[in-house]
Amino acid sequence: MLTSIFAILVCYSCYHVNGISIRSFGKIFLGLILAAGLIGVVRQGRAVYVKDVLFNILEEPLYCSFSLLTYLGNNEIDSWFTFPVILFSGLINLVPTIIFPDKIKYIRSVFDLGREISSPLGGMHYFVSFTIDFGIVGSMLMFYVFGRITRVLCQEPELDLKKTIYCLICSYMTFGIYRDPIAISIVKDIIEFSIVIPVMVFCINQILFAYVKKEKRR
Repeated sequence: MLTSIFAILVCYSCYHVNGISIRSFGKIFLGLILAAGLIGVVRQGRAVYVKDVLFNILEEPLYCSFSLLTYLGNNEIDSWFTFPVILFSGLINLVPTIIFPDKIKYIRSVFDLGREISSPLGGMHYFVSFTIDFGIVGSMLMFYVFGRITRVLCQEPELDLKKTIYCLICSYMTFGIYRDPIAISIVKDIIEFSIVIPVMVFCINQILFAYVKKEKRR
């Protein structure tokens, strides 16, 4: 929910000259966080108290820190550059099963790379995911690449497709990349949902538009 609303806010700022002021954006963002905490408490069927709402908000980063603390405590961080096995195995997962039925054999996670990590509630801290798959310097380069990509998309706003990709990448990087494994945060959320699917929808729309235009000329 937060990702969708954030994408709408970024989209609004792209299409309006003055965008959204930092103060207004901060108020909206804080309101969304509090609303998410409130909804989480209500969904659990508990009575709504301020302390429960605040704890529900803090649960996410707290649970994600389990993987970070166990990784730092049980492993040596000595890899400057590593080949991104998890990233490429995630890309393999994008291939339809009907084309590549045995793809599950090639999919890897951080638990398959010989590191001692505990993530009992599923959250995977981004520091763990990136340093294991890319290395320390490799992780820095990856975030630089993300910054350059969003910079280019933001500087070329005349095409709606670029605006769409920019809004989706910004929203997923804000709420997903810090707690989801690379196979989800980069491959699914950014590559598939933010780039591949918008491009496919754009191409289909262009084809249909050209077809309708051709039919009207007859």
